[in-house]
Amino acid sequence: MSGSPESIRYHRGQTFALMVTVIIALLGLLPLAGWFLHVETLKRIIPGALPVKPNMAVGFLLFAIAFGLLSWRTRTQATRRWATVVAATVILLGALTLGEHFFGWNLPIEQWLIGNAPGDLGTWHPGRMASVSAFVFLLGGTVLLAEAFIVRKQLRAPLVLGLSVALVLMGGTPLAALFLEILFGPRWNFMGMNASGVVGAVGFTLLGIGLLIVLRREGQLSWSLSALTTSGFLLGVLLIAVAAGAGFDFTMHMVETSGRVTHRQEVLKEIEQVLSGVTTLASSERVYVIVGDEQLLRDRQATKAALDDKVRHLRALTIDDANQQRRLDQLEHLIAQRVDWEERVITVRRQESSAAAAGMIGTGPGLELSDKLLATIKELEAEEYRLLGGDRKRADVAVSTAFALLPMGVFLSLSILALSAFFLNGGVTEQLQAEKALRESEFQLHTIVENLDEGLVVSDLDGRLLQWNRAALKLHGYSDSDQDRRRFTELIDTFEISTLDGVLLPVEQWPLARILRDEKVHELELRLRRIGTQWERTFSYGGSLVRDANGQPLMAVITIGDITERKHAEEESHLMQTIALAIGEAKDIHGALEMVLHNVCEATGWILGQAWVPRLGGR
Repeated sequence: MSGSPESIRYHRGQTFALMVTVIIALLGLLPLAGWFLHVETLKRIIPGALPVKPNMAVGFLLFAIAFGLLSWRTRTQATRRWATVVAATVILLGALTLGEHFFGWNLPIEQWLIGNAPGDLGTWHPGRMASVSAFVFLLGGTVLLAEAFIVRKQLRAPLVLGLSVALVLMGGTPLAALFLEILFGPRWNFMGMNASGVVGAVGFTLLGIGLLIVLRREGQLSWSLSALTTSGFLLGVLLIAVAAGAGFDFTMHMVETSGRVTHRQEVLKEIEQVLSGVTTLASSERVYVIVGDEQLLRDRQATKAALDDKVRHLRALTIDDANQQRRLDQLEHLIAQRVDWEERVITVRRQESSAAAAGMIGTGPGLELSDKLLATIKELEAEEYRLLGGDRKRADVAVSTAFALLPMGVFLSLSILALSAFFLNGGVTEQLQAEKALRESEFQLHTIVENLDEGLVVSDLDGRLLQWNRAALKLHGYSDSDQDRRRFTELIDTFEISTLDGVLLPVEQWPLARILRDEKVHELELRLRRIGTQWERTFSYGGSLVRDANGQPLMAVITIGDITERKHAEEESHLMQTIALAIGEAKDIHGALEMVLHNVCEATGWILGQAWVPRLGGR
C-alpha cells in the first residue's frame, strides 16, 4: 500500500475495526442460530464448552452493530444517534440481568429469546448469562455510549480510553490465566477460567482493542505520563490481578476443602449405617433363635438388601482411596461369611431346636467373624476420621486465609490507589517544575535576546516573522512589535535592499529568503532603504535554519548588525587616503619641475658662458 504514513495507519485501523465488527457479530449470530435451529454445535462454538447464553449472544450482536456504526470512516448525526440507541439497549440488558441475579427479578427476557426451552444447561435459567458477564456488558455499553458523543468532548477520550483498557484487562486476564493452566497446570488458572468462558472473554477483549484502535486512528490515543508513573500503574494493575487471583484461588480451595469435609461426613454416615445393618442382621438372627417367628426372616431379607446397597454406596464414595477399597473388599467378604454363618444358625433352629441354635451362637466361629467385622468397620471409620481431621484443618486454614484476604485485598487496593495517586502527583509535580524551569529559562533567554546589541528576527518556515528583538525593531525604525506575524515578503512595499554597489535585490535574494532555502548567510553586507524617505542604513546579515533532534527544520533565525557608521568611516578614510596620495603625487611633480628648471638654468648658464669666453679673449 502506497501513501503517507498517516494514510496507511488509517486504512490499517479501518481494516482492523471491520474485522473486529465481523468477529463480534459472529459471536452473537452463531449461538442465536444454534438456539433457534436447535444445533448444539452452533450454540457452543467451542467443542466441549457449555452453550453460549442467548442474552449474551444478543449482547454481542448489539456490540457489533454499535461498534460498526462508530468505527465507520464518516460519522453522521444519524449514525451517532443509532449507535446511542443500541449502546443504551446493551446497558439495559446488562442492568436487567444484574437485577435478576441480585434482586431475584424474574423477567421474561429468556422467553423472548428462546421461548420455553428446557434447561439444557442444567440450570433453571438456560438463557441467562452470568452476573460477571452482565457487568462487563454494562461497562461495554457505557463505553460505546460515551464514544457516541453522549458526554462532553474533553471527557470522552479519557473515559473511552480508560474503560476500553478495562475491557481488555477483563477479557484478557482470564484468557491469560487459562493459557497458564495449559502450560503449567490448573493451579496457575487463578481466575477459574474454562472453555465455556472463552467466547465472552474473546468478545470483550476484541471490543476493547477495537475501541483503542478507533481512538488511535482519530489521534486521541496518547500517553503523557512519565515512565516512572506508568510503571507504577502497571505494577498496581499486576498486584491487583495477583491479589484477585490469590483470593479466588483460596476461595476455591476453601470450597474444595469444605466439600471434602462434607464428603468425609457422608462416608462416616454410610459406615455407621453399614455397622447398623450388620448389627440388625445379627440381632434378627438371635431374636429368631429365641422366638422362632418367621416374620423376622422376611424383614431380615430387606435388611440384607439395604446393607448391600450401603456397602456399594460406600464403595462409590471411596472410589479414589485404594486403602479404603481394600478394606471394603475385606468387609464384603466378612459380611458374606457372617451372613452365611447366620443362615446356618437359622437352619439349625428350624430343623433341630432353639437350644442347639443357641449353642452355635456361643461357639467361636460366629464370635470371631463378628470381631473381624467390627474391627474392619472401625478401621474404615478411623481412616475417615483421620482424613476428616486433615480436611478440617485445611478447611479452617482456607477459610481463615480467604477471610484474611478480603480486608487485605481492600487494603492492597487502597495502597495501590494511594501509591498511584502520589506517583501521578509526583509526575505532575515534576512536570510543573520542569514547565516552571522552562518558563524561567525562556524568560531569561528572552531577556538576553531583547538586550542584545545585535538585531535578531525569528521566522517560521513559511516566512512569517514570529519575533523581533528590541534591537531589530530599532534598527528598522519601529518602536514596538506590531510587525510580528507578518510575512517578510510584505515588507517589499516598505523597504528595498541593494548591494553596496547600488544593485537592487529582488525579494527572492533577500537574506531571509536565502536562509529559508537552507543557504548559510554570513556577514552579508547590504544597504537597506525605506522607500519614499531619506532613511538608509547599511546592515551585515547572518543566520541559518534551526533544526530539531531529528534534523528537521523548525524555524529560521537571522541576525542583523548595523555597520552604517563603520562603512561611513571606511569611506571617509578611503577618501582621505586618496587625497593624501594625490597631494603626495603633486609634491613629487613640483620637485621634479624644480629640478628640471634648475638643470635648465644651469645648462643655459654654461652655454652662455661658453659663448662669451672667446669673445672676451679676442679683445
